[in-house]
Amino acid sequence: MKYIDKKYMIGKSTIPNPLVVASCPATEDFDRLLRCADAGAGAAILKSCHTIGKSPVDYGARRFQKSDRGLWGTSTVARELMHPEIECTLLADIRKRSDFIVVPSIAGFSLDHAEWLDTLRLFEPYYPPCVQLDLFYLEEDLSLPGTQHLLRELSALRAGFTPCCISSFPGDKQGSAEQA
Repeated sequence: MKYIDKKYMIGKSTIPNPLVVASCPATEDFDRLLRCADAGAGAAILKSCHTIGKSPVDYGARRFQKSDRGLWGTSTVARELMHPEIECTLLADIRKRSDFIVVPSIAGFSLDHAEWLDTLRLFEPYYPPCVQLDLFYLEEDLSLPGTQHLLRELSALRAGFTPCCISSFPGDKQGSAEQA
């Protein structure tokens, strides 16, 4: 299916179609990102990275269902998260060699912006259209009424920074990205 006479945007960047590859193994290195572009993706979200100065704590393996056929996979937090400097290298390499849009992603273990603000600043020289704040790792349940104010407080951080895309999180009724 061709997408004709429409503009699709991520931040202020136009993408050729609305297909955005989510954070996954296909978005963790340069060659795979180019394969996503060659396959027709409009953009890609990089694997989430841990914050500057805070290596991920490994809580051991966690299991996840891989298919309807009952296949299971295992992973660890340390395996799932990239180092922020690797993410910057990918942003620089893609920017130099392709017009493919990639979105960096920061793992939000807490909504305390002091934990991820330096990482956000690290991405700014690469002019990403937005930065995803991945709340999958967040311990607070934001679907509870008593925690909603935590998410609203993020809007105060927009001034002077690249807009942050906040990924959907467990308990999110809408299931779509919101902008901080």
